[in-house]
Amino acid sequence: MNFSRSLITFIVVPGWILYANRTHLWFRRTLRWIVNGSQRLIVSAALFFIGVVISYEVTLMLAHPFGFIIHLGILTVCSIVYWAPLLLNCPFQKQRPYMQRLGYLALTSIAFFVYHIISFQYYQAEPTQGFLISGLVVMLFTLLKLINEWANAEKENDRITVEGYVRPISEKQ
Repeated sequence: MNFSRSLITFIVVPGWILYANRTHLWFRRTLRWIVNGSQRLIVSAALFFIGVVISYEVTLMLAHPFGFIIHLGILTVCSIVYWAPLLLNCPFQKQRPYMQRLGYLALTSIAFFVYHIISFQYYQAEPTQGFLISGLVVMLFTLLKLINEWANAEKENDRITVEGYVRPISEKQ
């Protein structure tokens, strides 16, 4: 169960979003809800956590094959909602600033970790430890990728010889 959850949430969905960026799938009308939702960070985070908790509880309440299939479906949609603000790169919509994406990743990673620690205490066991570890590893790599992109973007903009910033603009112009 943890393997399939981790595979969908942390490999398949982010990989699909990166593929959609390269092939410009965001121009399709059926996928515009993802593009529009990626601009609302708090709503995305809330939908992800509420959806994951609800889907996990559905797994526990329903019979094994049906509950698990419903859980994976809800988890897939919630994972798309979670990863879109971080990874979506759409040519017709401005990407979120790096600071906002960094804050989003930090807060959702903290909430992800705290939720799993609390669930370990509640269930008196560690049924989702594999999901927690794989999630934290992928979130750490995402953090490194975000910092690297941010550093590269800032490196290109900050030139020492920019007139008006380092040297005053002459009155003659």
